[in-house]
Amino acid sequence: MLVSIVDGGRRLLDVPFDAEGATRLLQRLVRRRIEAAEAQAARALARRALAARIRFPYPEARPHQDELSARLADALGAGRPALATAPTGVGKTVAALVPALRHALAHDALLFFLTAKTTQQDLVARTFEDVARASGCADGAVRALTFRQKRGMCPPGNLLCHPDHCAYLKGFLKRPLRERALADLEADTAHVAPDRILALGKERTICPYALAQTLCLRVDLVIADVNYVYDPAVAFNLFENGTTSRPVVAVVDEAHNLFDRSRAVSYTHLTLP
Repeated sequence: MLVSIVDGGRRLLDVPFDAEGATRLLQRLVRRRIEAAEAQAARALARRALAARIRFPYPEARPHQDELSARLADALGAGRPALATAPTGVGKTVAALVPALRHALAHDALLFFLTAKTTQQDLVARTFEDVARASGCADGAVRALTFRQKRGMCPPGNLLCHPDHCAYLKGFLKRPLRERALADLEADTAHVAPDRILALGKERTICPYALAQTLCLRVDLVIADVNYVYDPAVAFNLFENGTTSRPVVAVVDEAHNLFDRSRAVSYTHLTLP
C-alpha cells in the first residue's frame, strides 16, 4: 500500500511474491550470520590464548617502564581511564602497548593506538612488530594496521565515491574481489602498512580506503590519527552504529593535543538534539 503524506490518499499495489525464493534467500542469510558468529567465537578463543604470550620485546626495561605498564594494566582491568605523564625517553609507547594489547586479546577487544603525528604512527608500528616477534606471533597470529587518511588512499585522486564514477569503488562492491583482496592482505606480515593496501588496490582496481576500513574490524590493533575515534566528521562510529560488537580500547599518545583538535572540529558536522 502506498500512502500519500500530502493528502492521505491510499493505493493498493499487487506485488509478486516468490515464497520459495524468499525462503531460500532467508536461509542463506541466516547461514551466513551463523557462520560469521561461529568464526568470531573461534577467533575470540584463539585471541584469549594469545594474550598470555604477549611480552616485553627488549632485553630489559628502562626505569619506570614496568611501573607504568602495571598501572595501565590495573586501569584496563578495572575498566577505568588512565592518564599518564612521563618525560621523553622513558619508553611510553611500548609501556602502554604491551598491557593494552594483552587486555584487548584477552577480552576480544579492538585496540586503537591513536596519535597526532605520522612519525609517531611509524614508531608504534615498529614497536608492535618487535612485540609480535618477541611473543612468537610474527607469523600474523596478531595483526596491526596503520590507517591512512582518505586523501592518501584514493588512486583517482578526486574523492568522488560513487560506483558509477569510480571503478575502484565498483570493484570493492564485488564481494569475491573484495574477499580475495582482504585474504591476501591478512596473509601478509603482522603489520599491514597503508602503502601495501594502496598498491594492492591499484593493482586490482579495488578501493584501498574501503579495504582499509573493512580490515580495521579484522585486526587486533589499529594505528591511526586521533580523528578517527574522536572527530564526529570522520570517526569510525564503532559505538553508535553498532559496526562491531567487540569492546573498544583506545590508547591516545600525547593526549594533550586533543584539546586543540577538538577546537578545530567543525560543529556543522554535529547533530544536535
